[in-house]
Amino acid sequence: MSNVQLVTADGFKVSATGAVQIKQQVVFVLGGPGSGKGTQCERLTKEFSDIAHFSAGDLLREHVKSGTPDGNMVAEMIRNGQIVPAEVSYLS
Repeated sequence: MSNVQLVTADGFKVSATGAVQIKQQVVFVLGGPGSGKGTQCERLTKEFSDIAHFSAGDLLREHVKSGTPDGNMVAEMIRNGQIVPAEVSYLS
């Protein structure tokens, strides 16, 4: 089988077998508290229906509400003003 791939104008890759691989991009919106990150992301998701917005703060708060051992650890770290480790903040 050949390793030939076709890349379409909209970023999709199609292999010789016909399998389609979707090109994905990740964009981080950074700024201080109250700077408008959430507002801008909300506007972007309304204008571009094919993107999703994930707020790290919202995800961590949801993790805390779960009551799991990791969620409890996150709650304790937030109470103590500590940075949550990457292993936990990449929520699966």
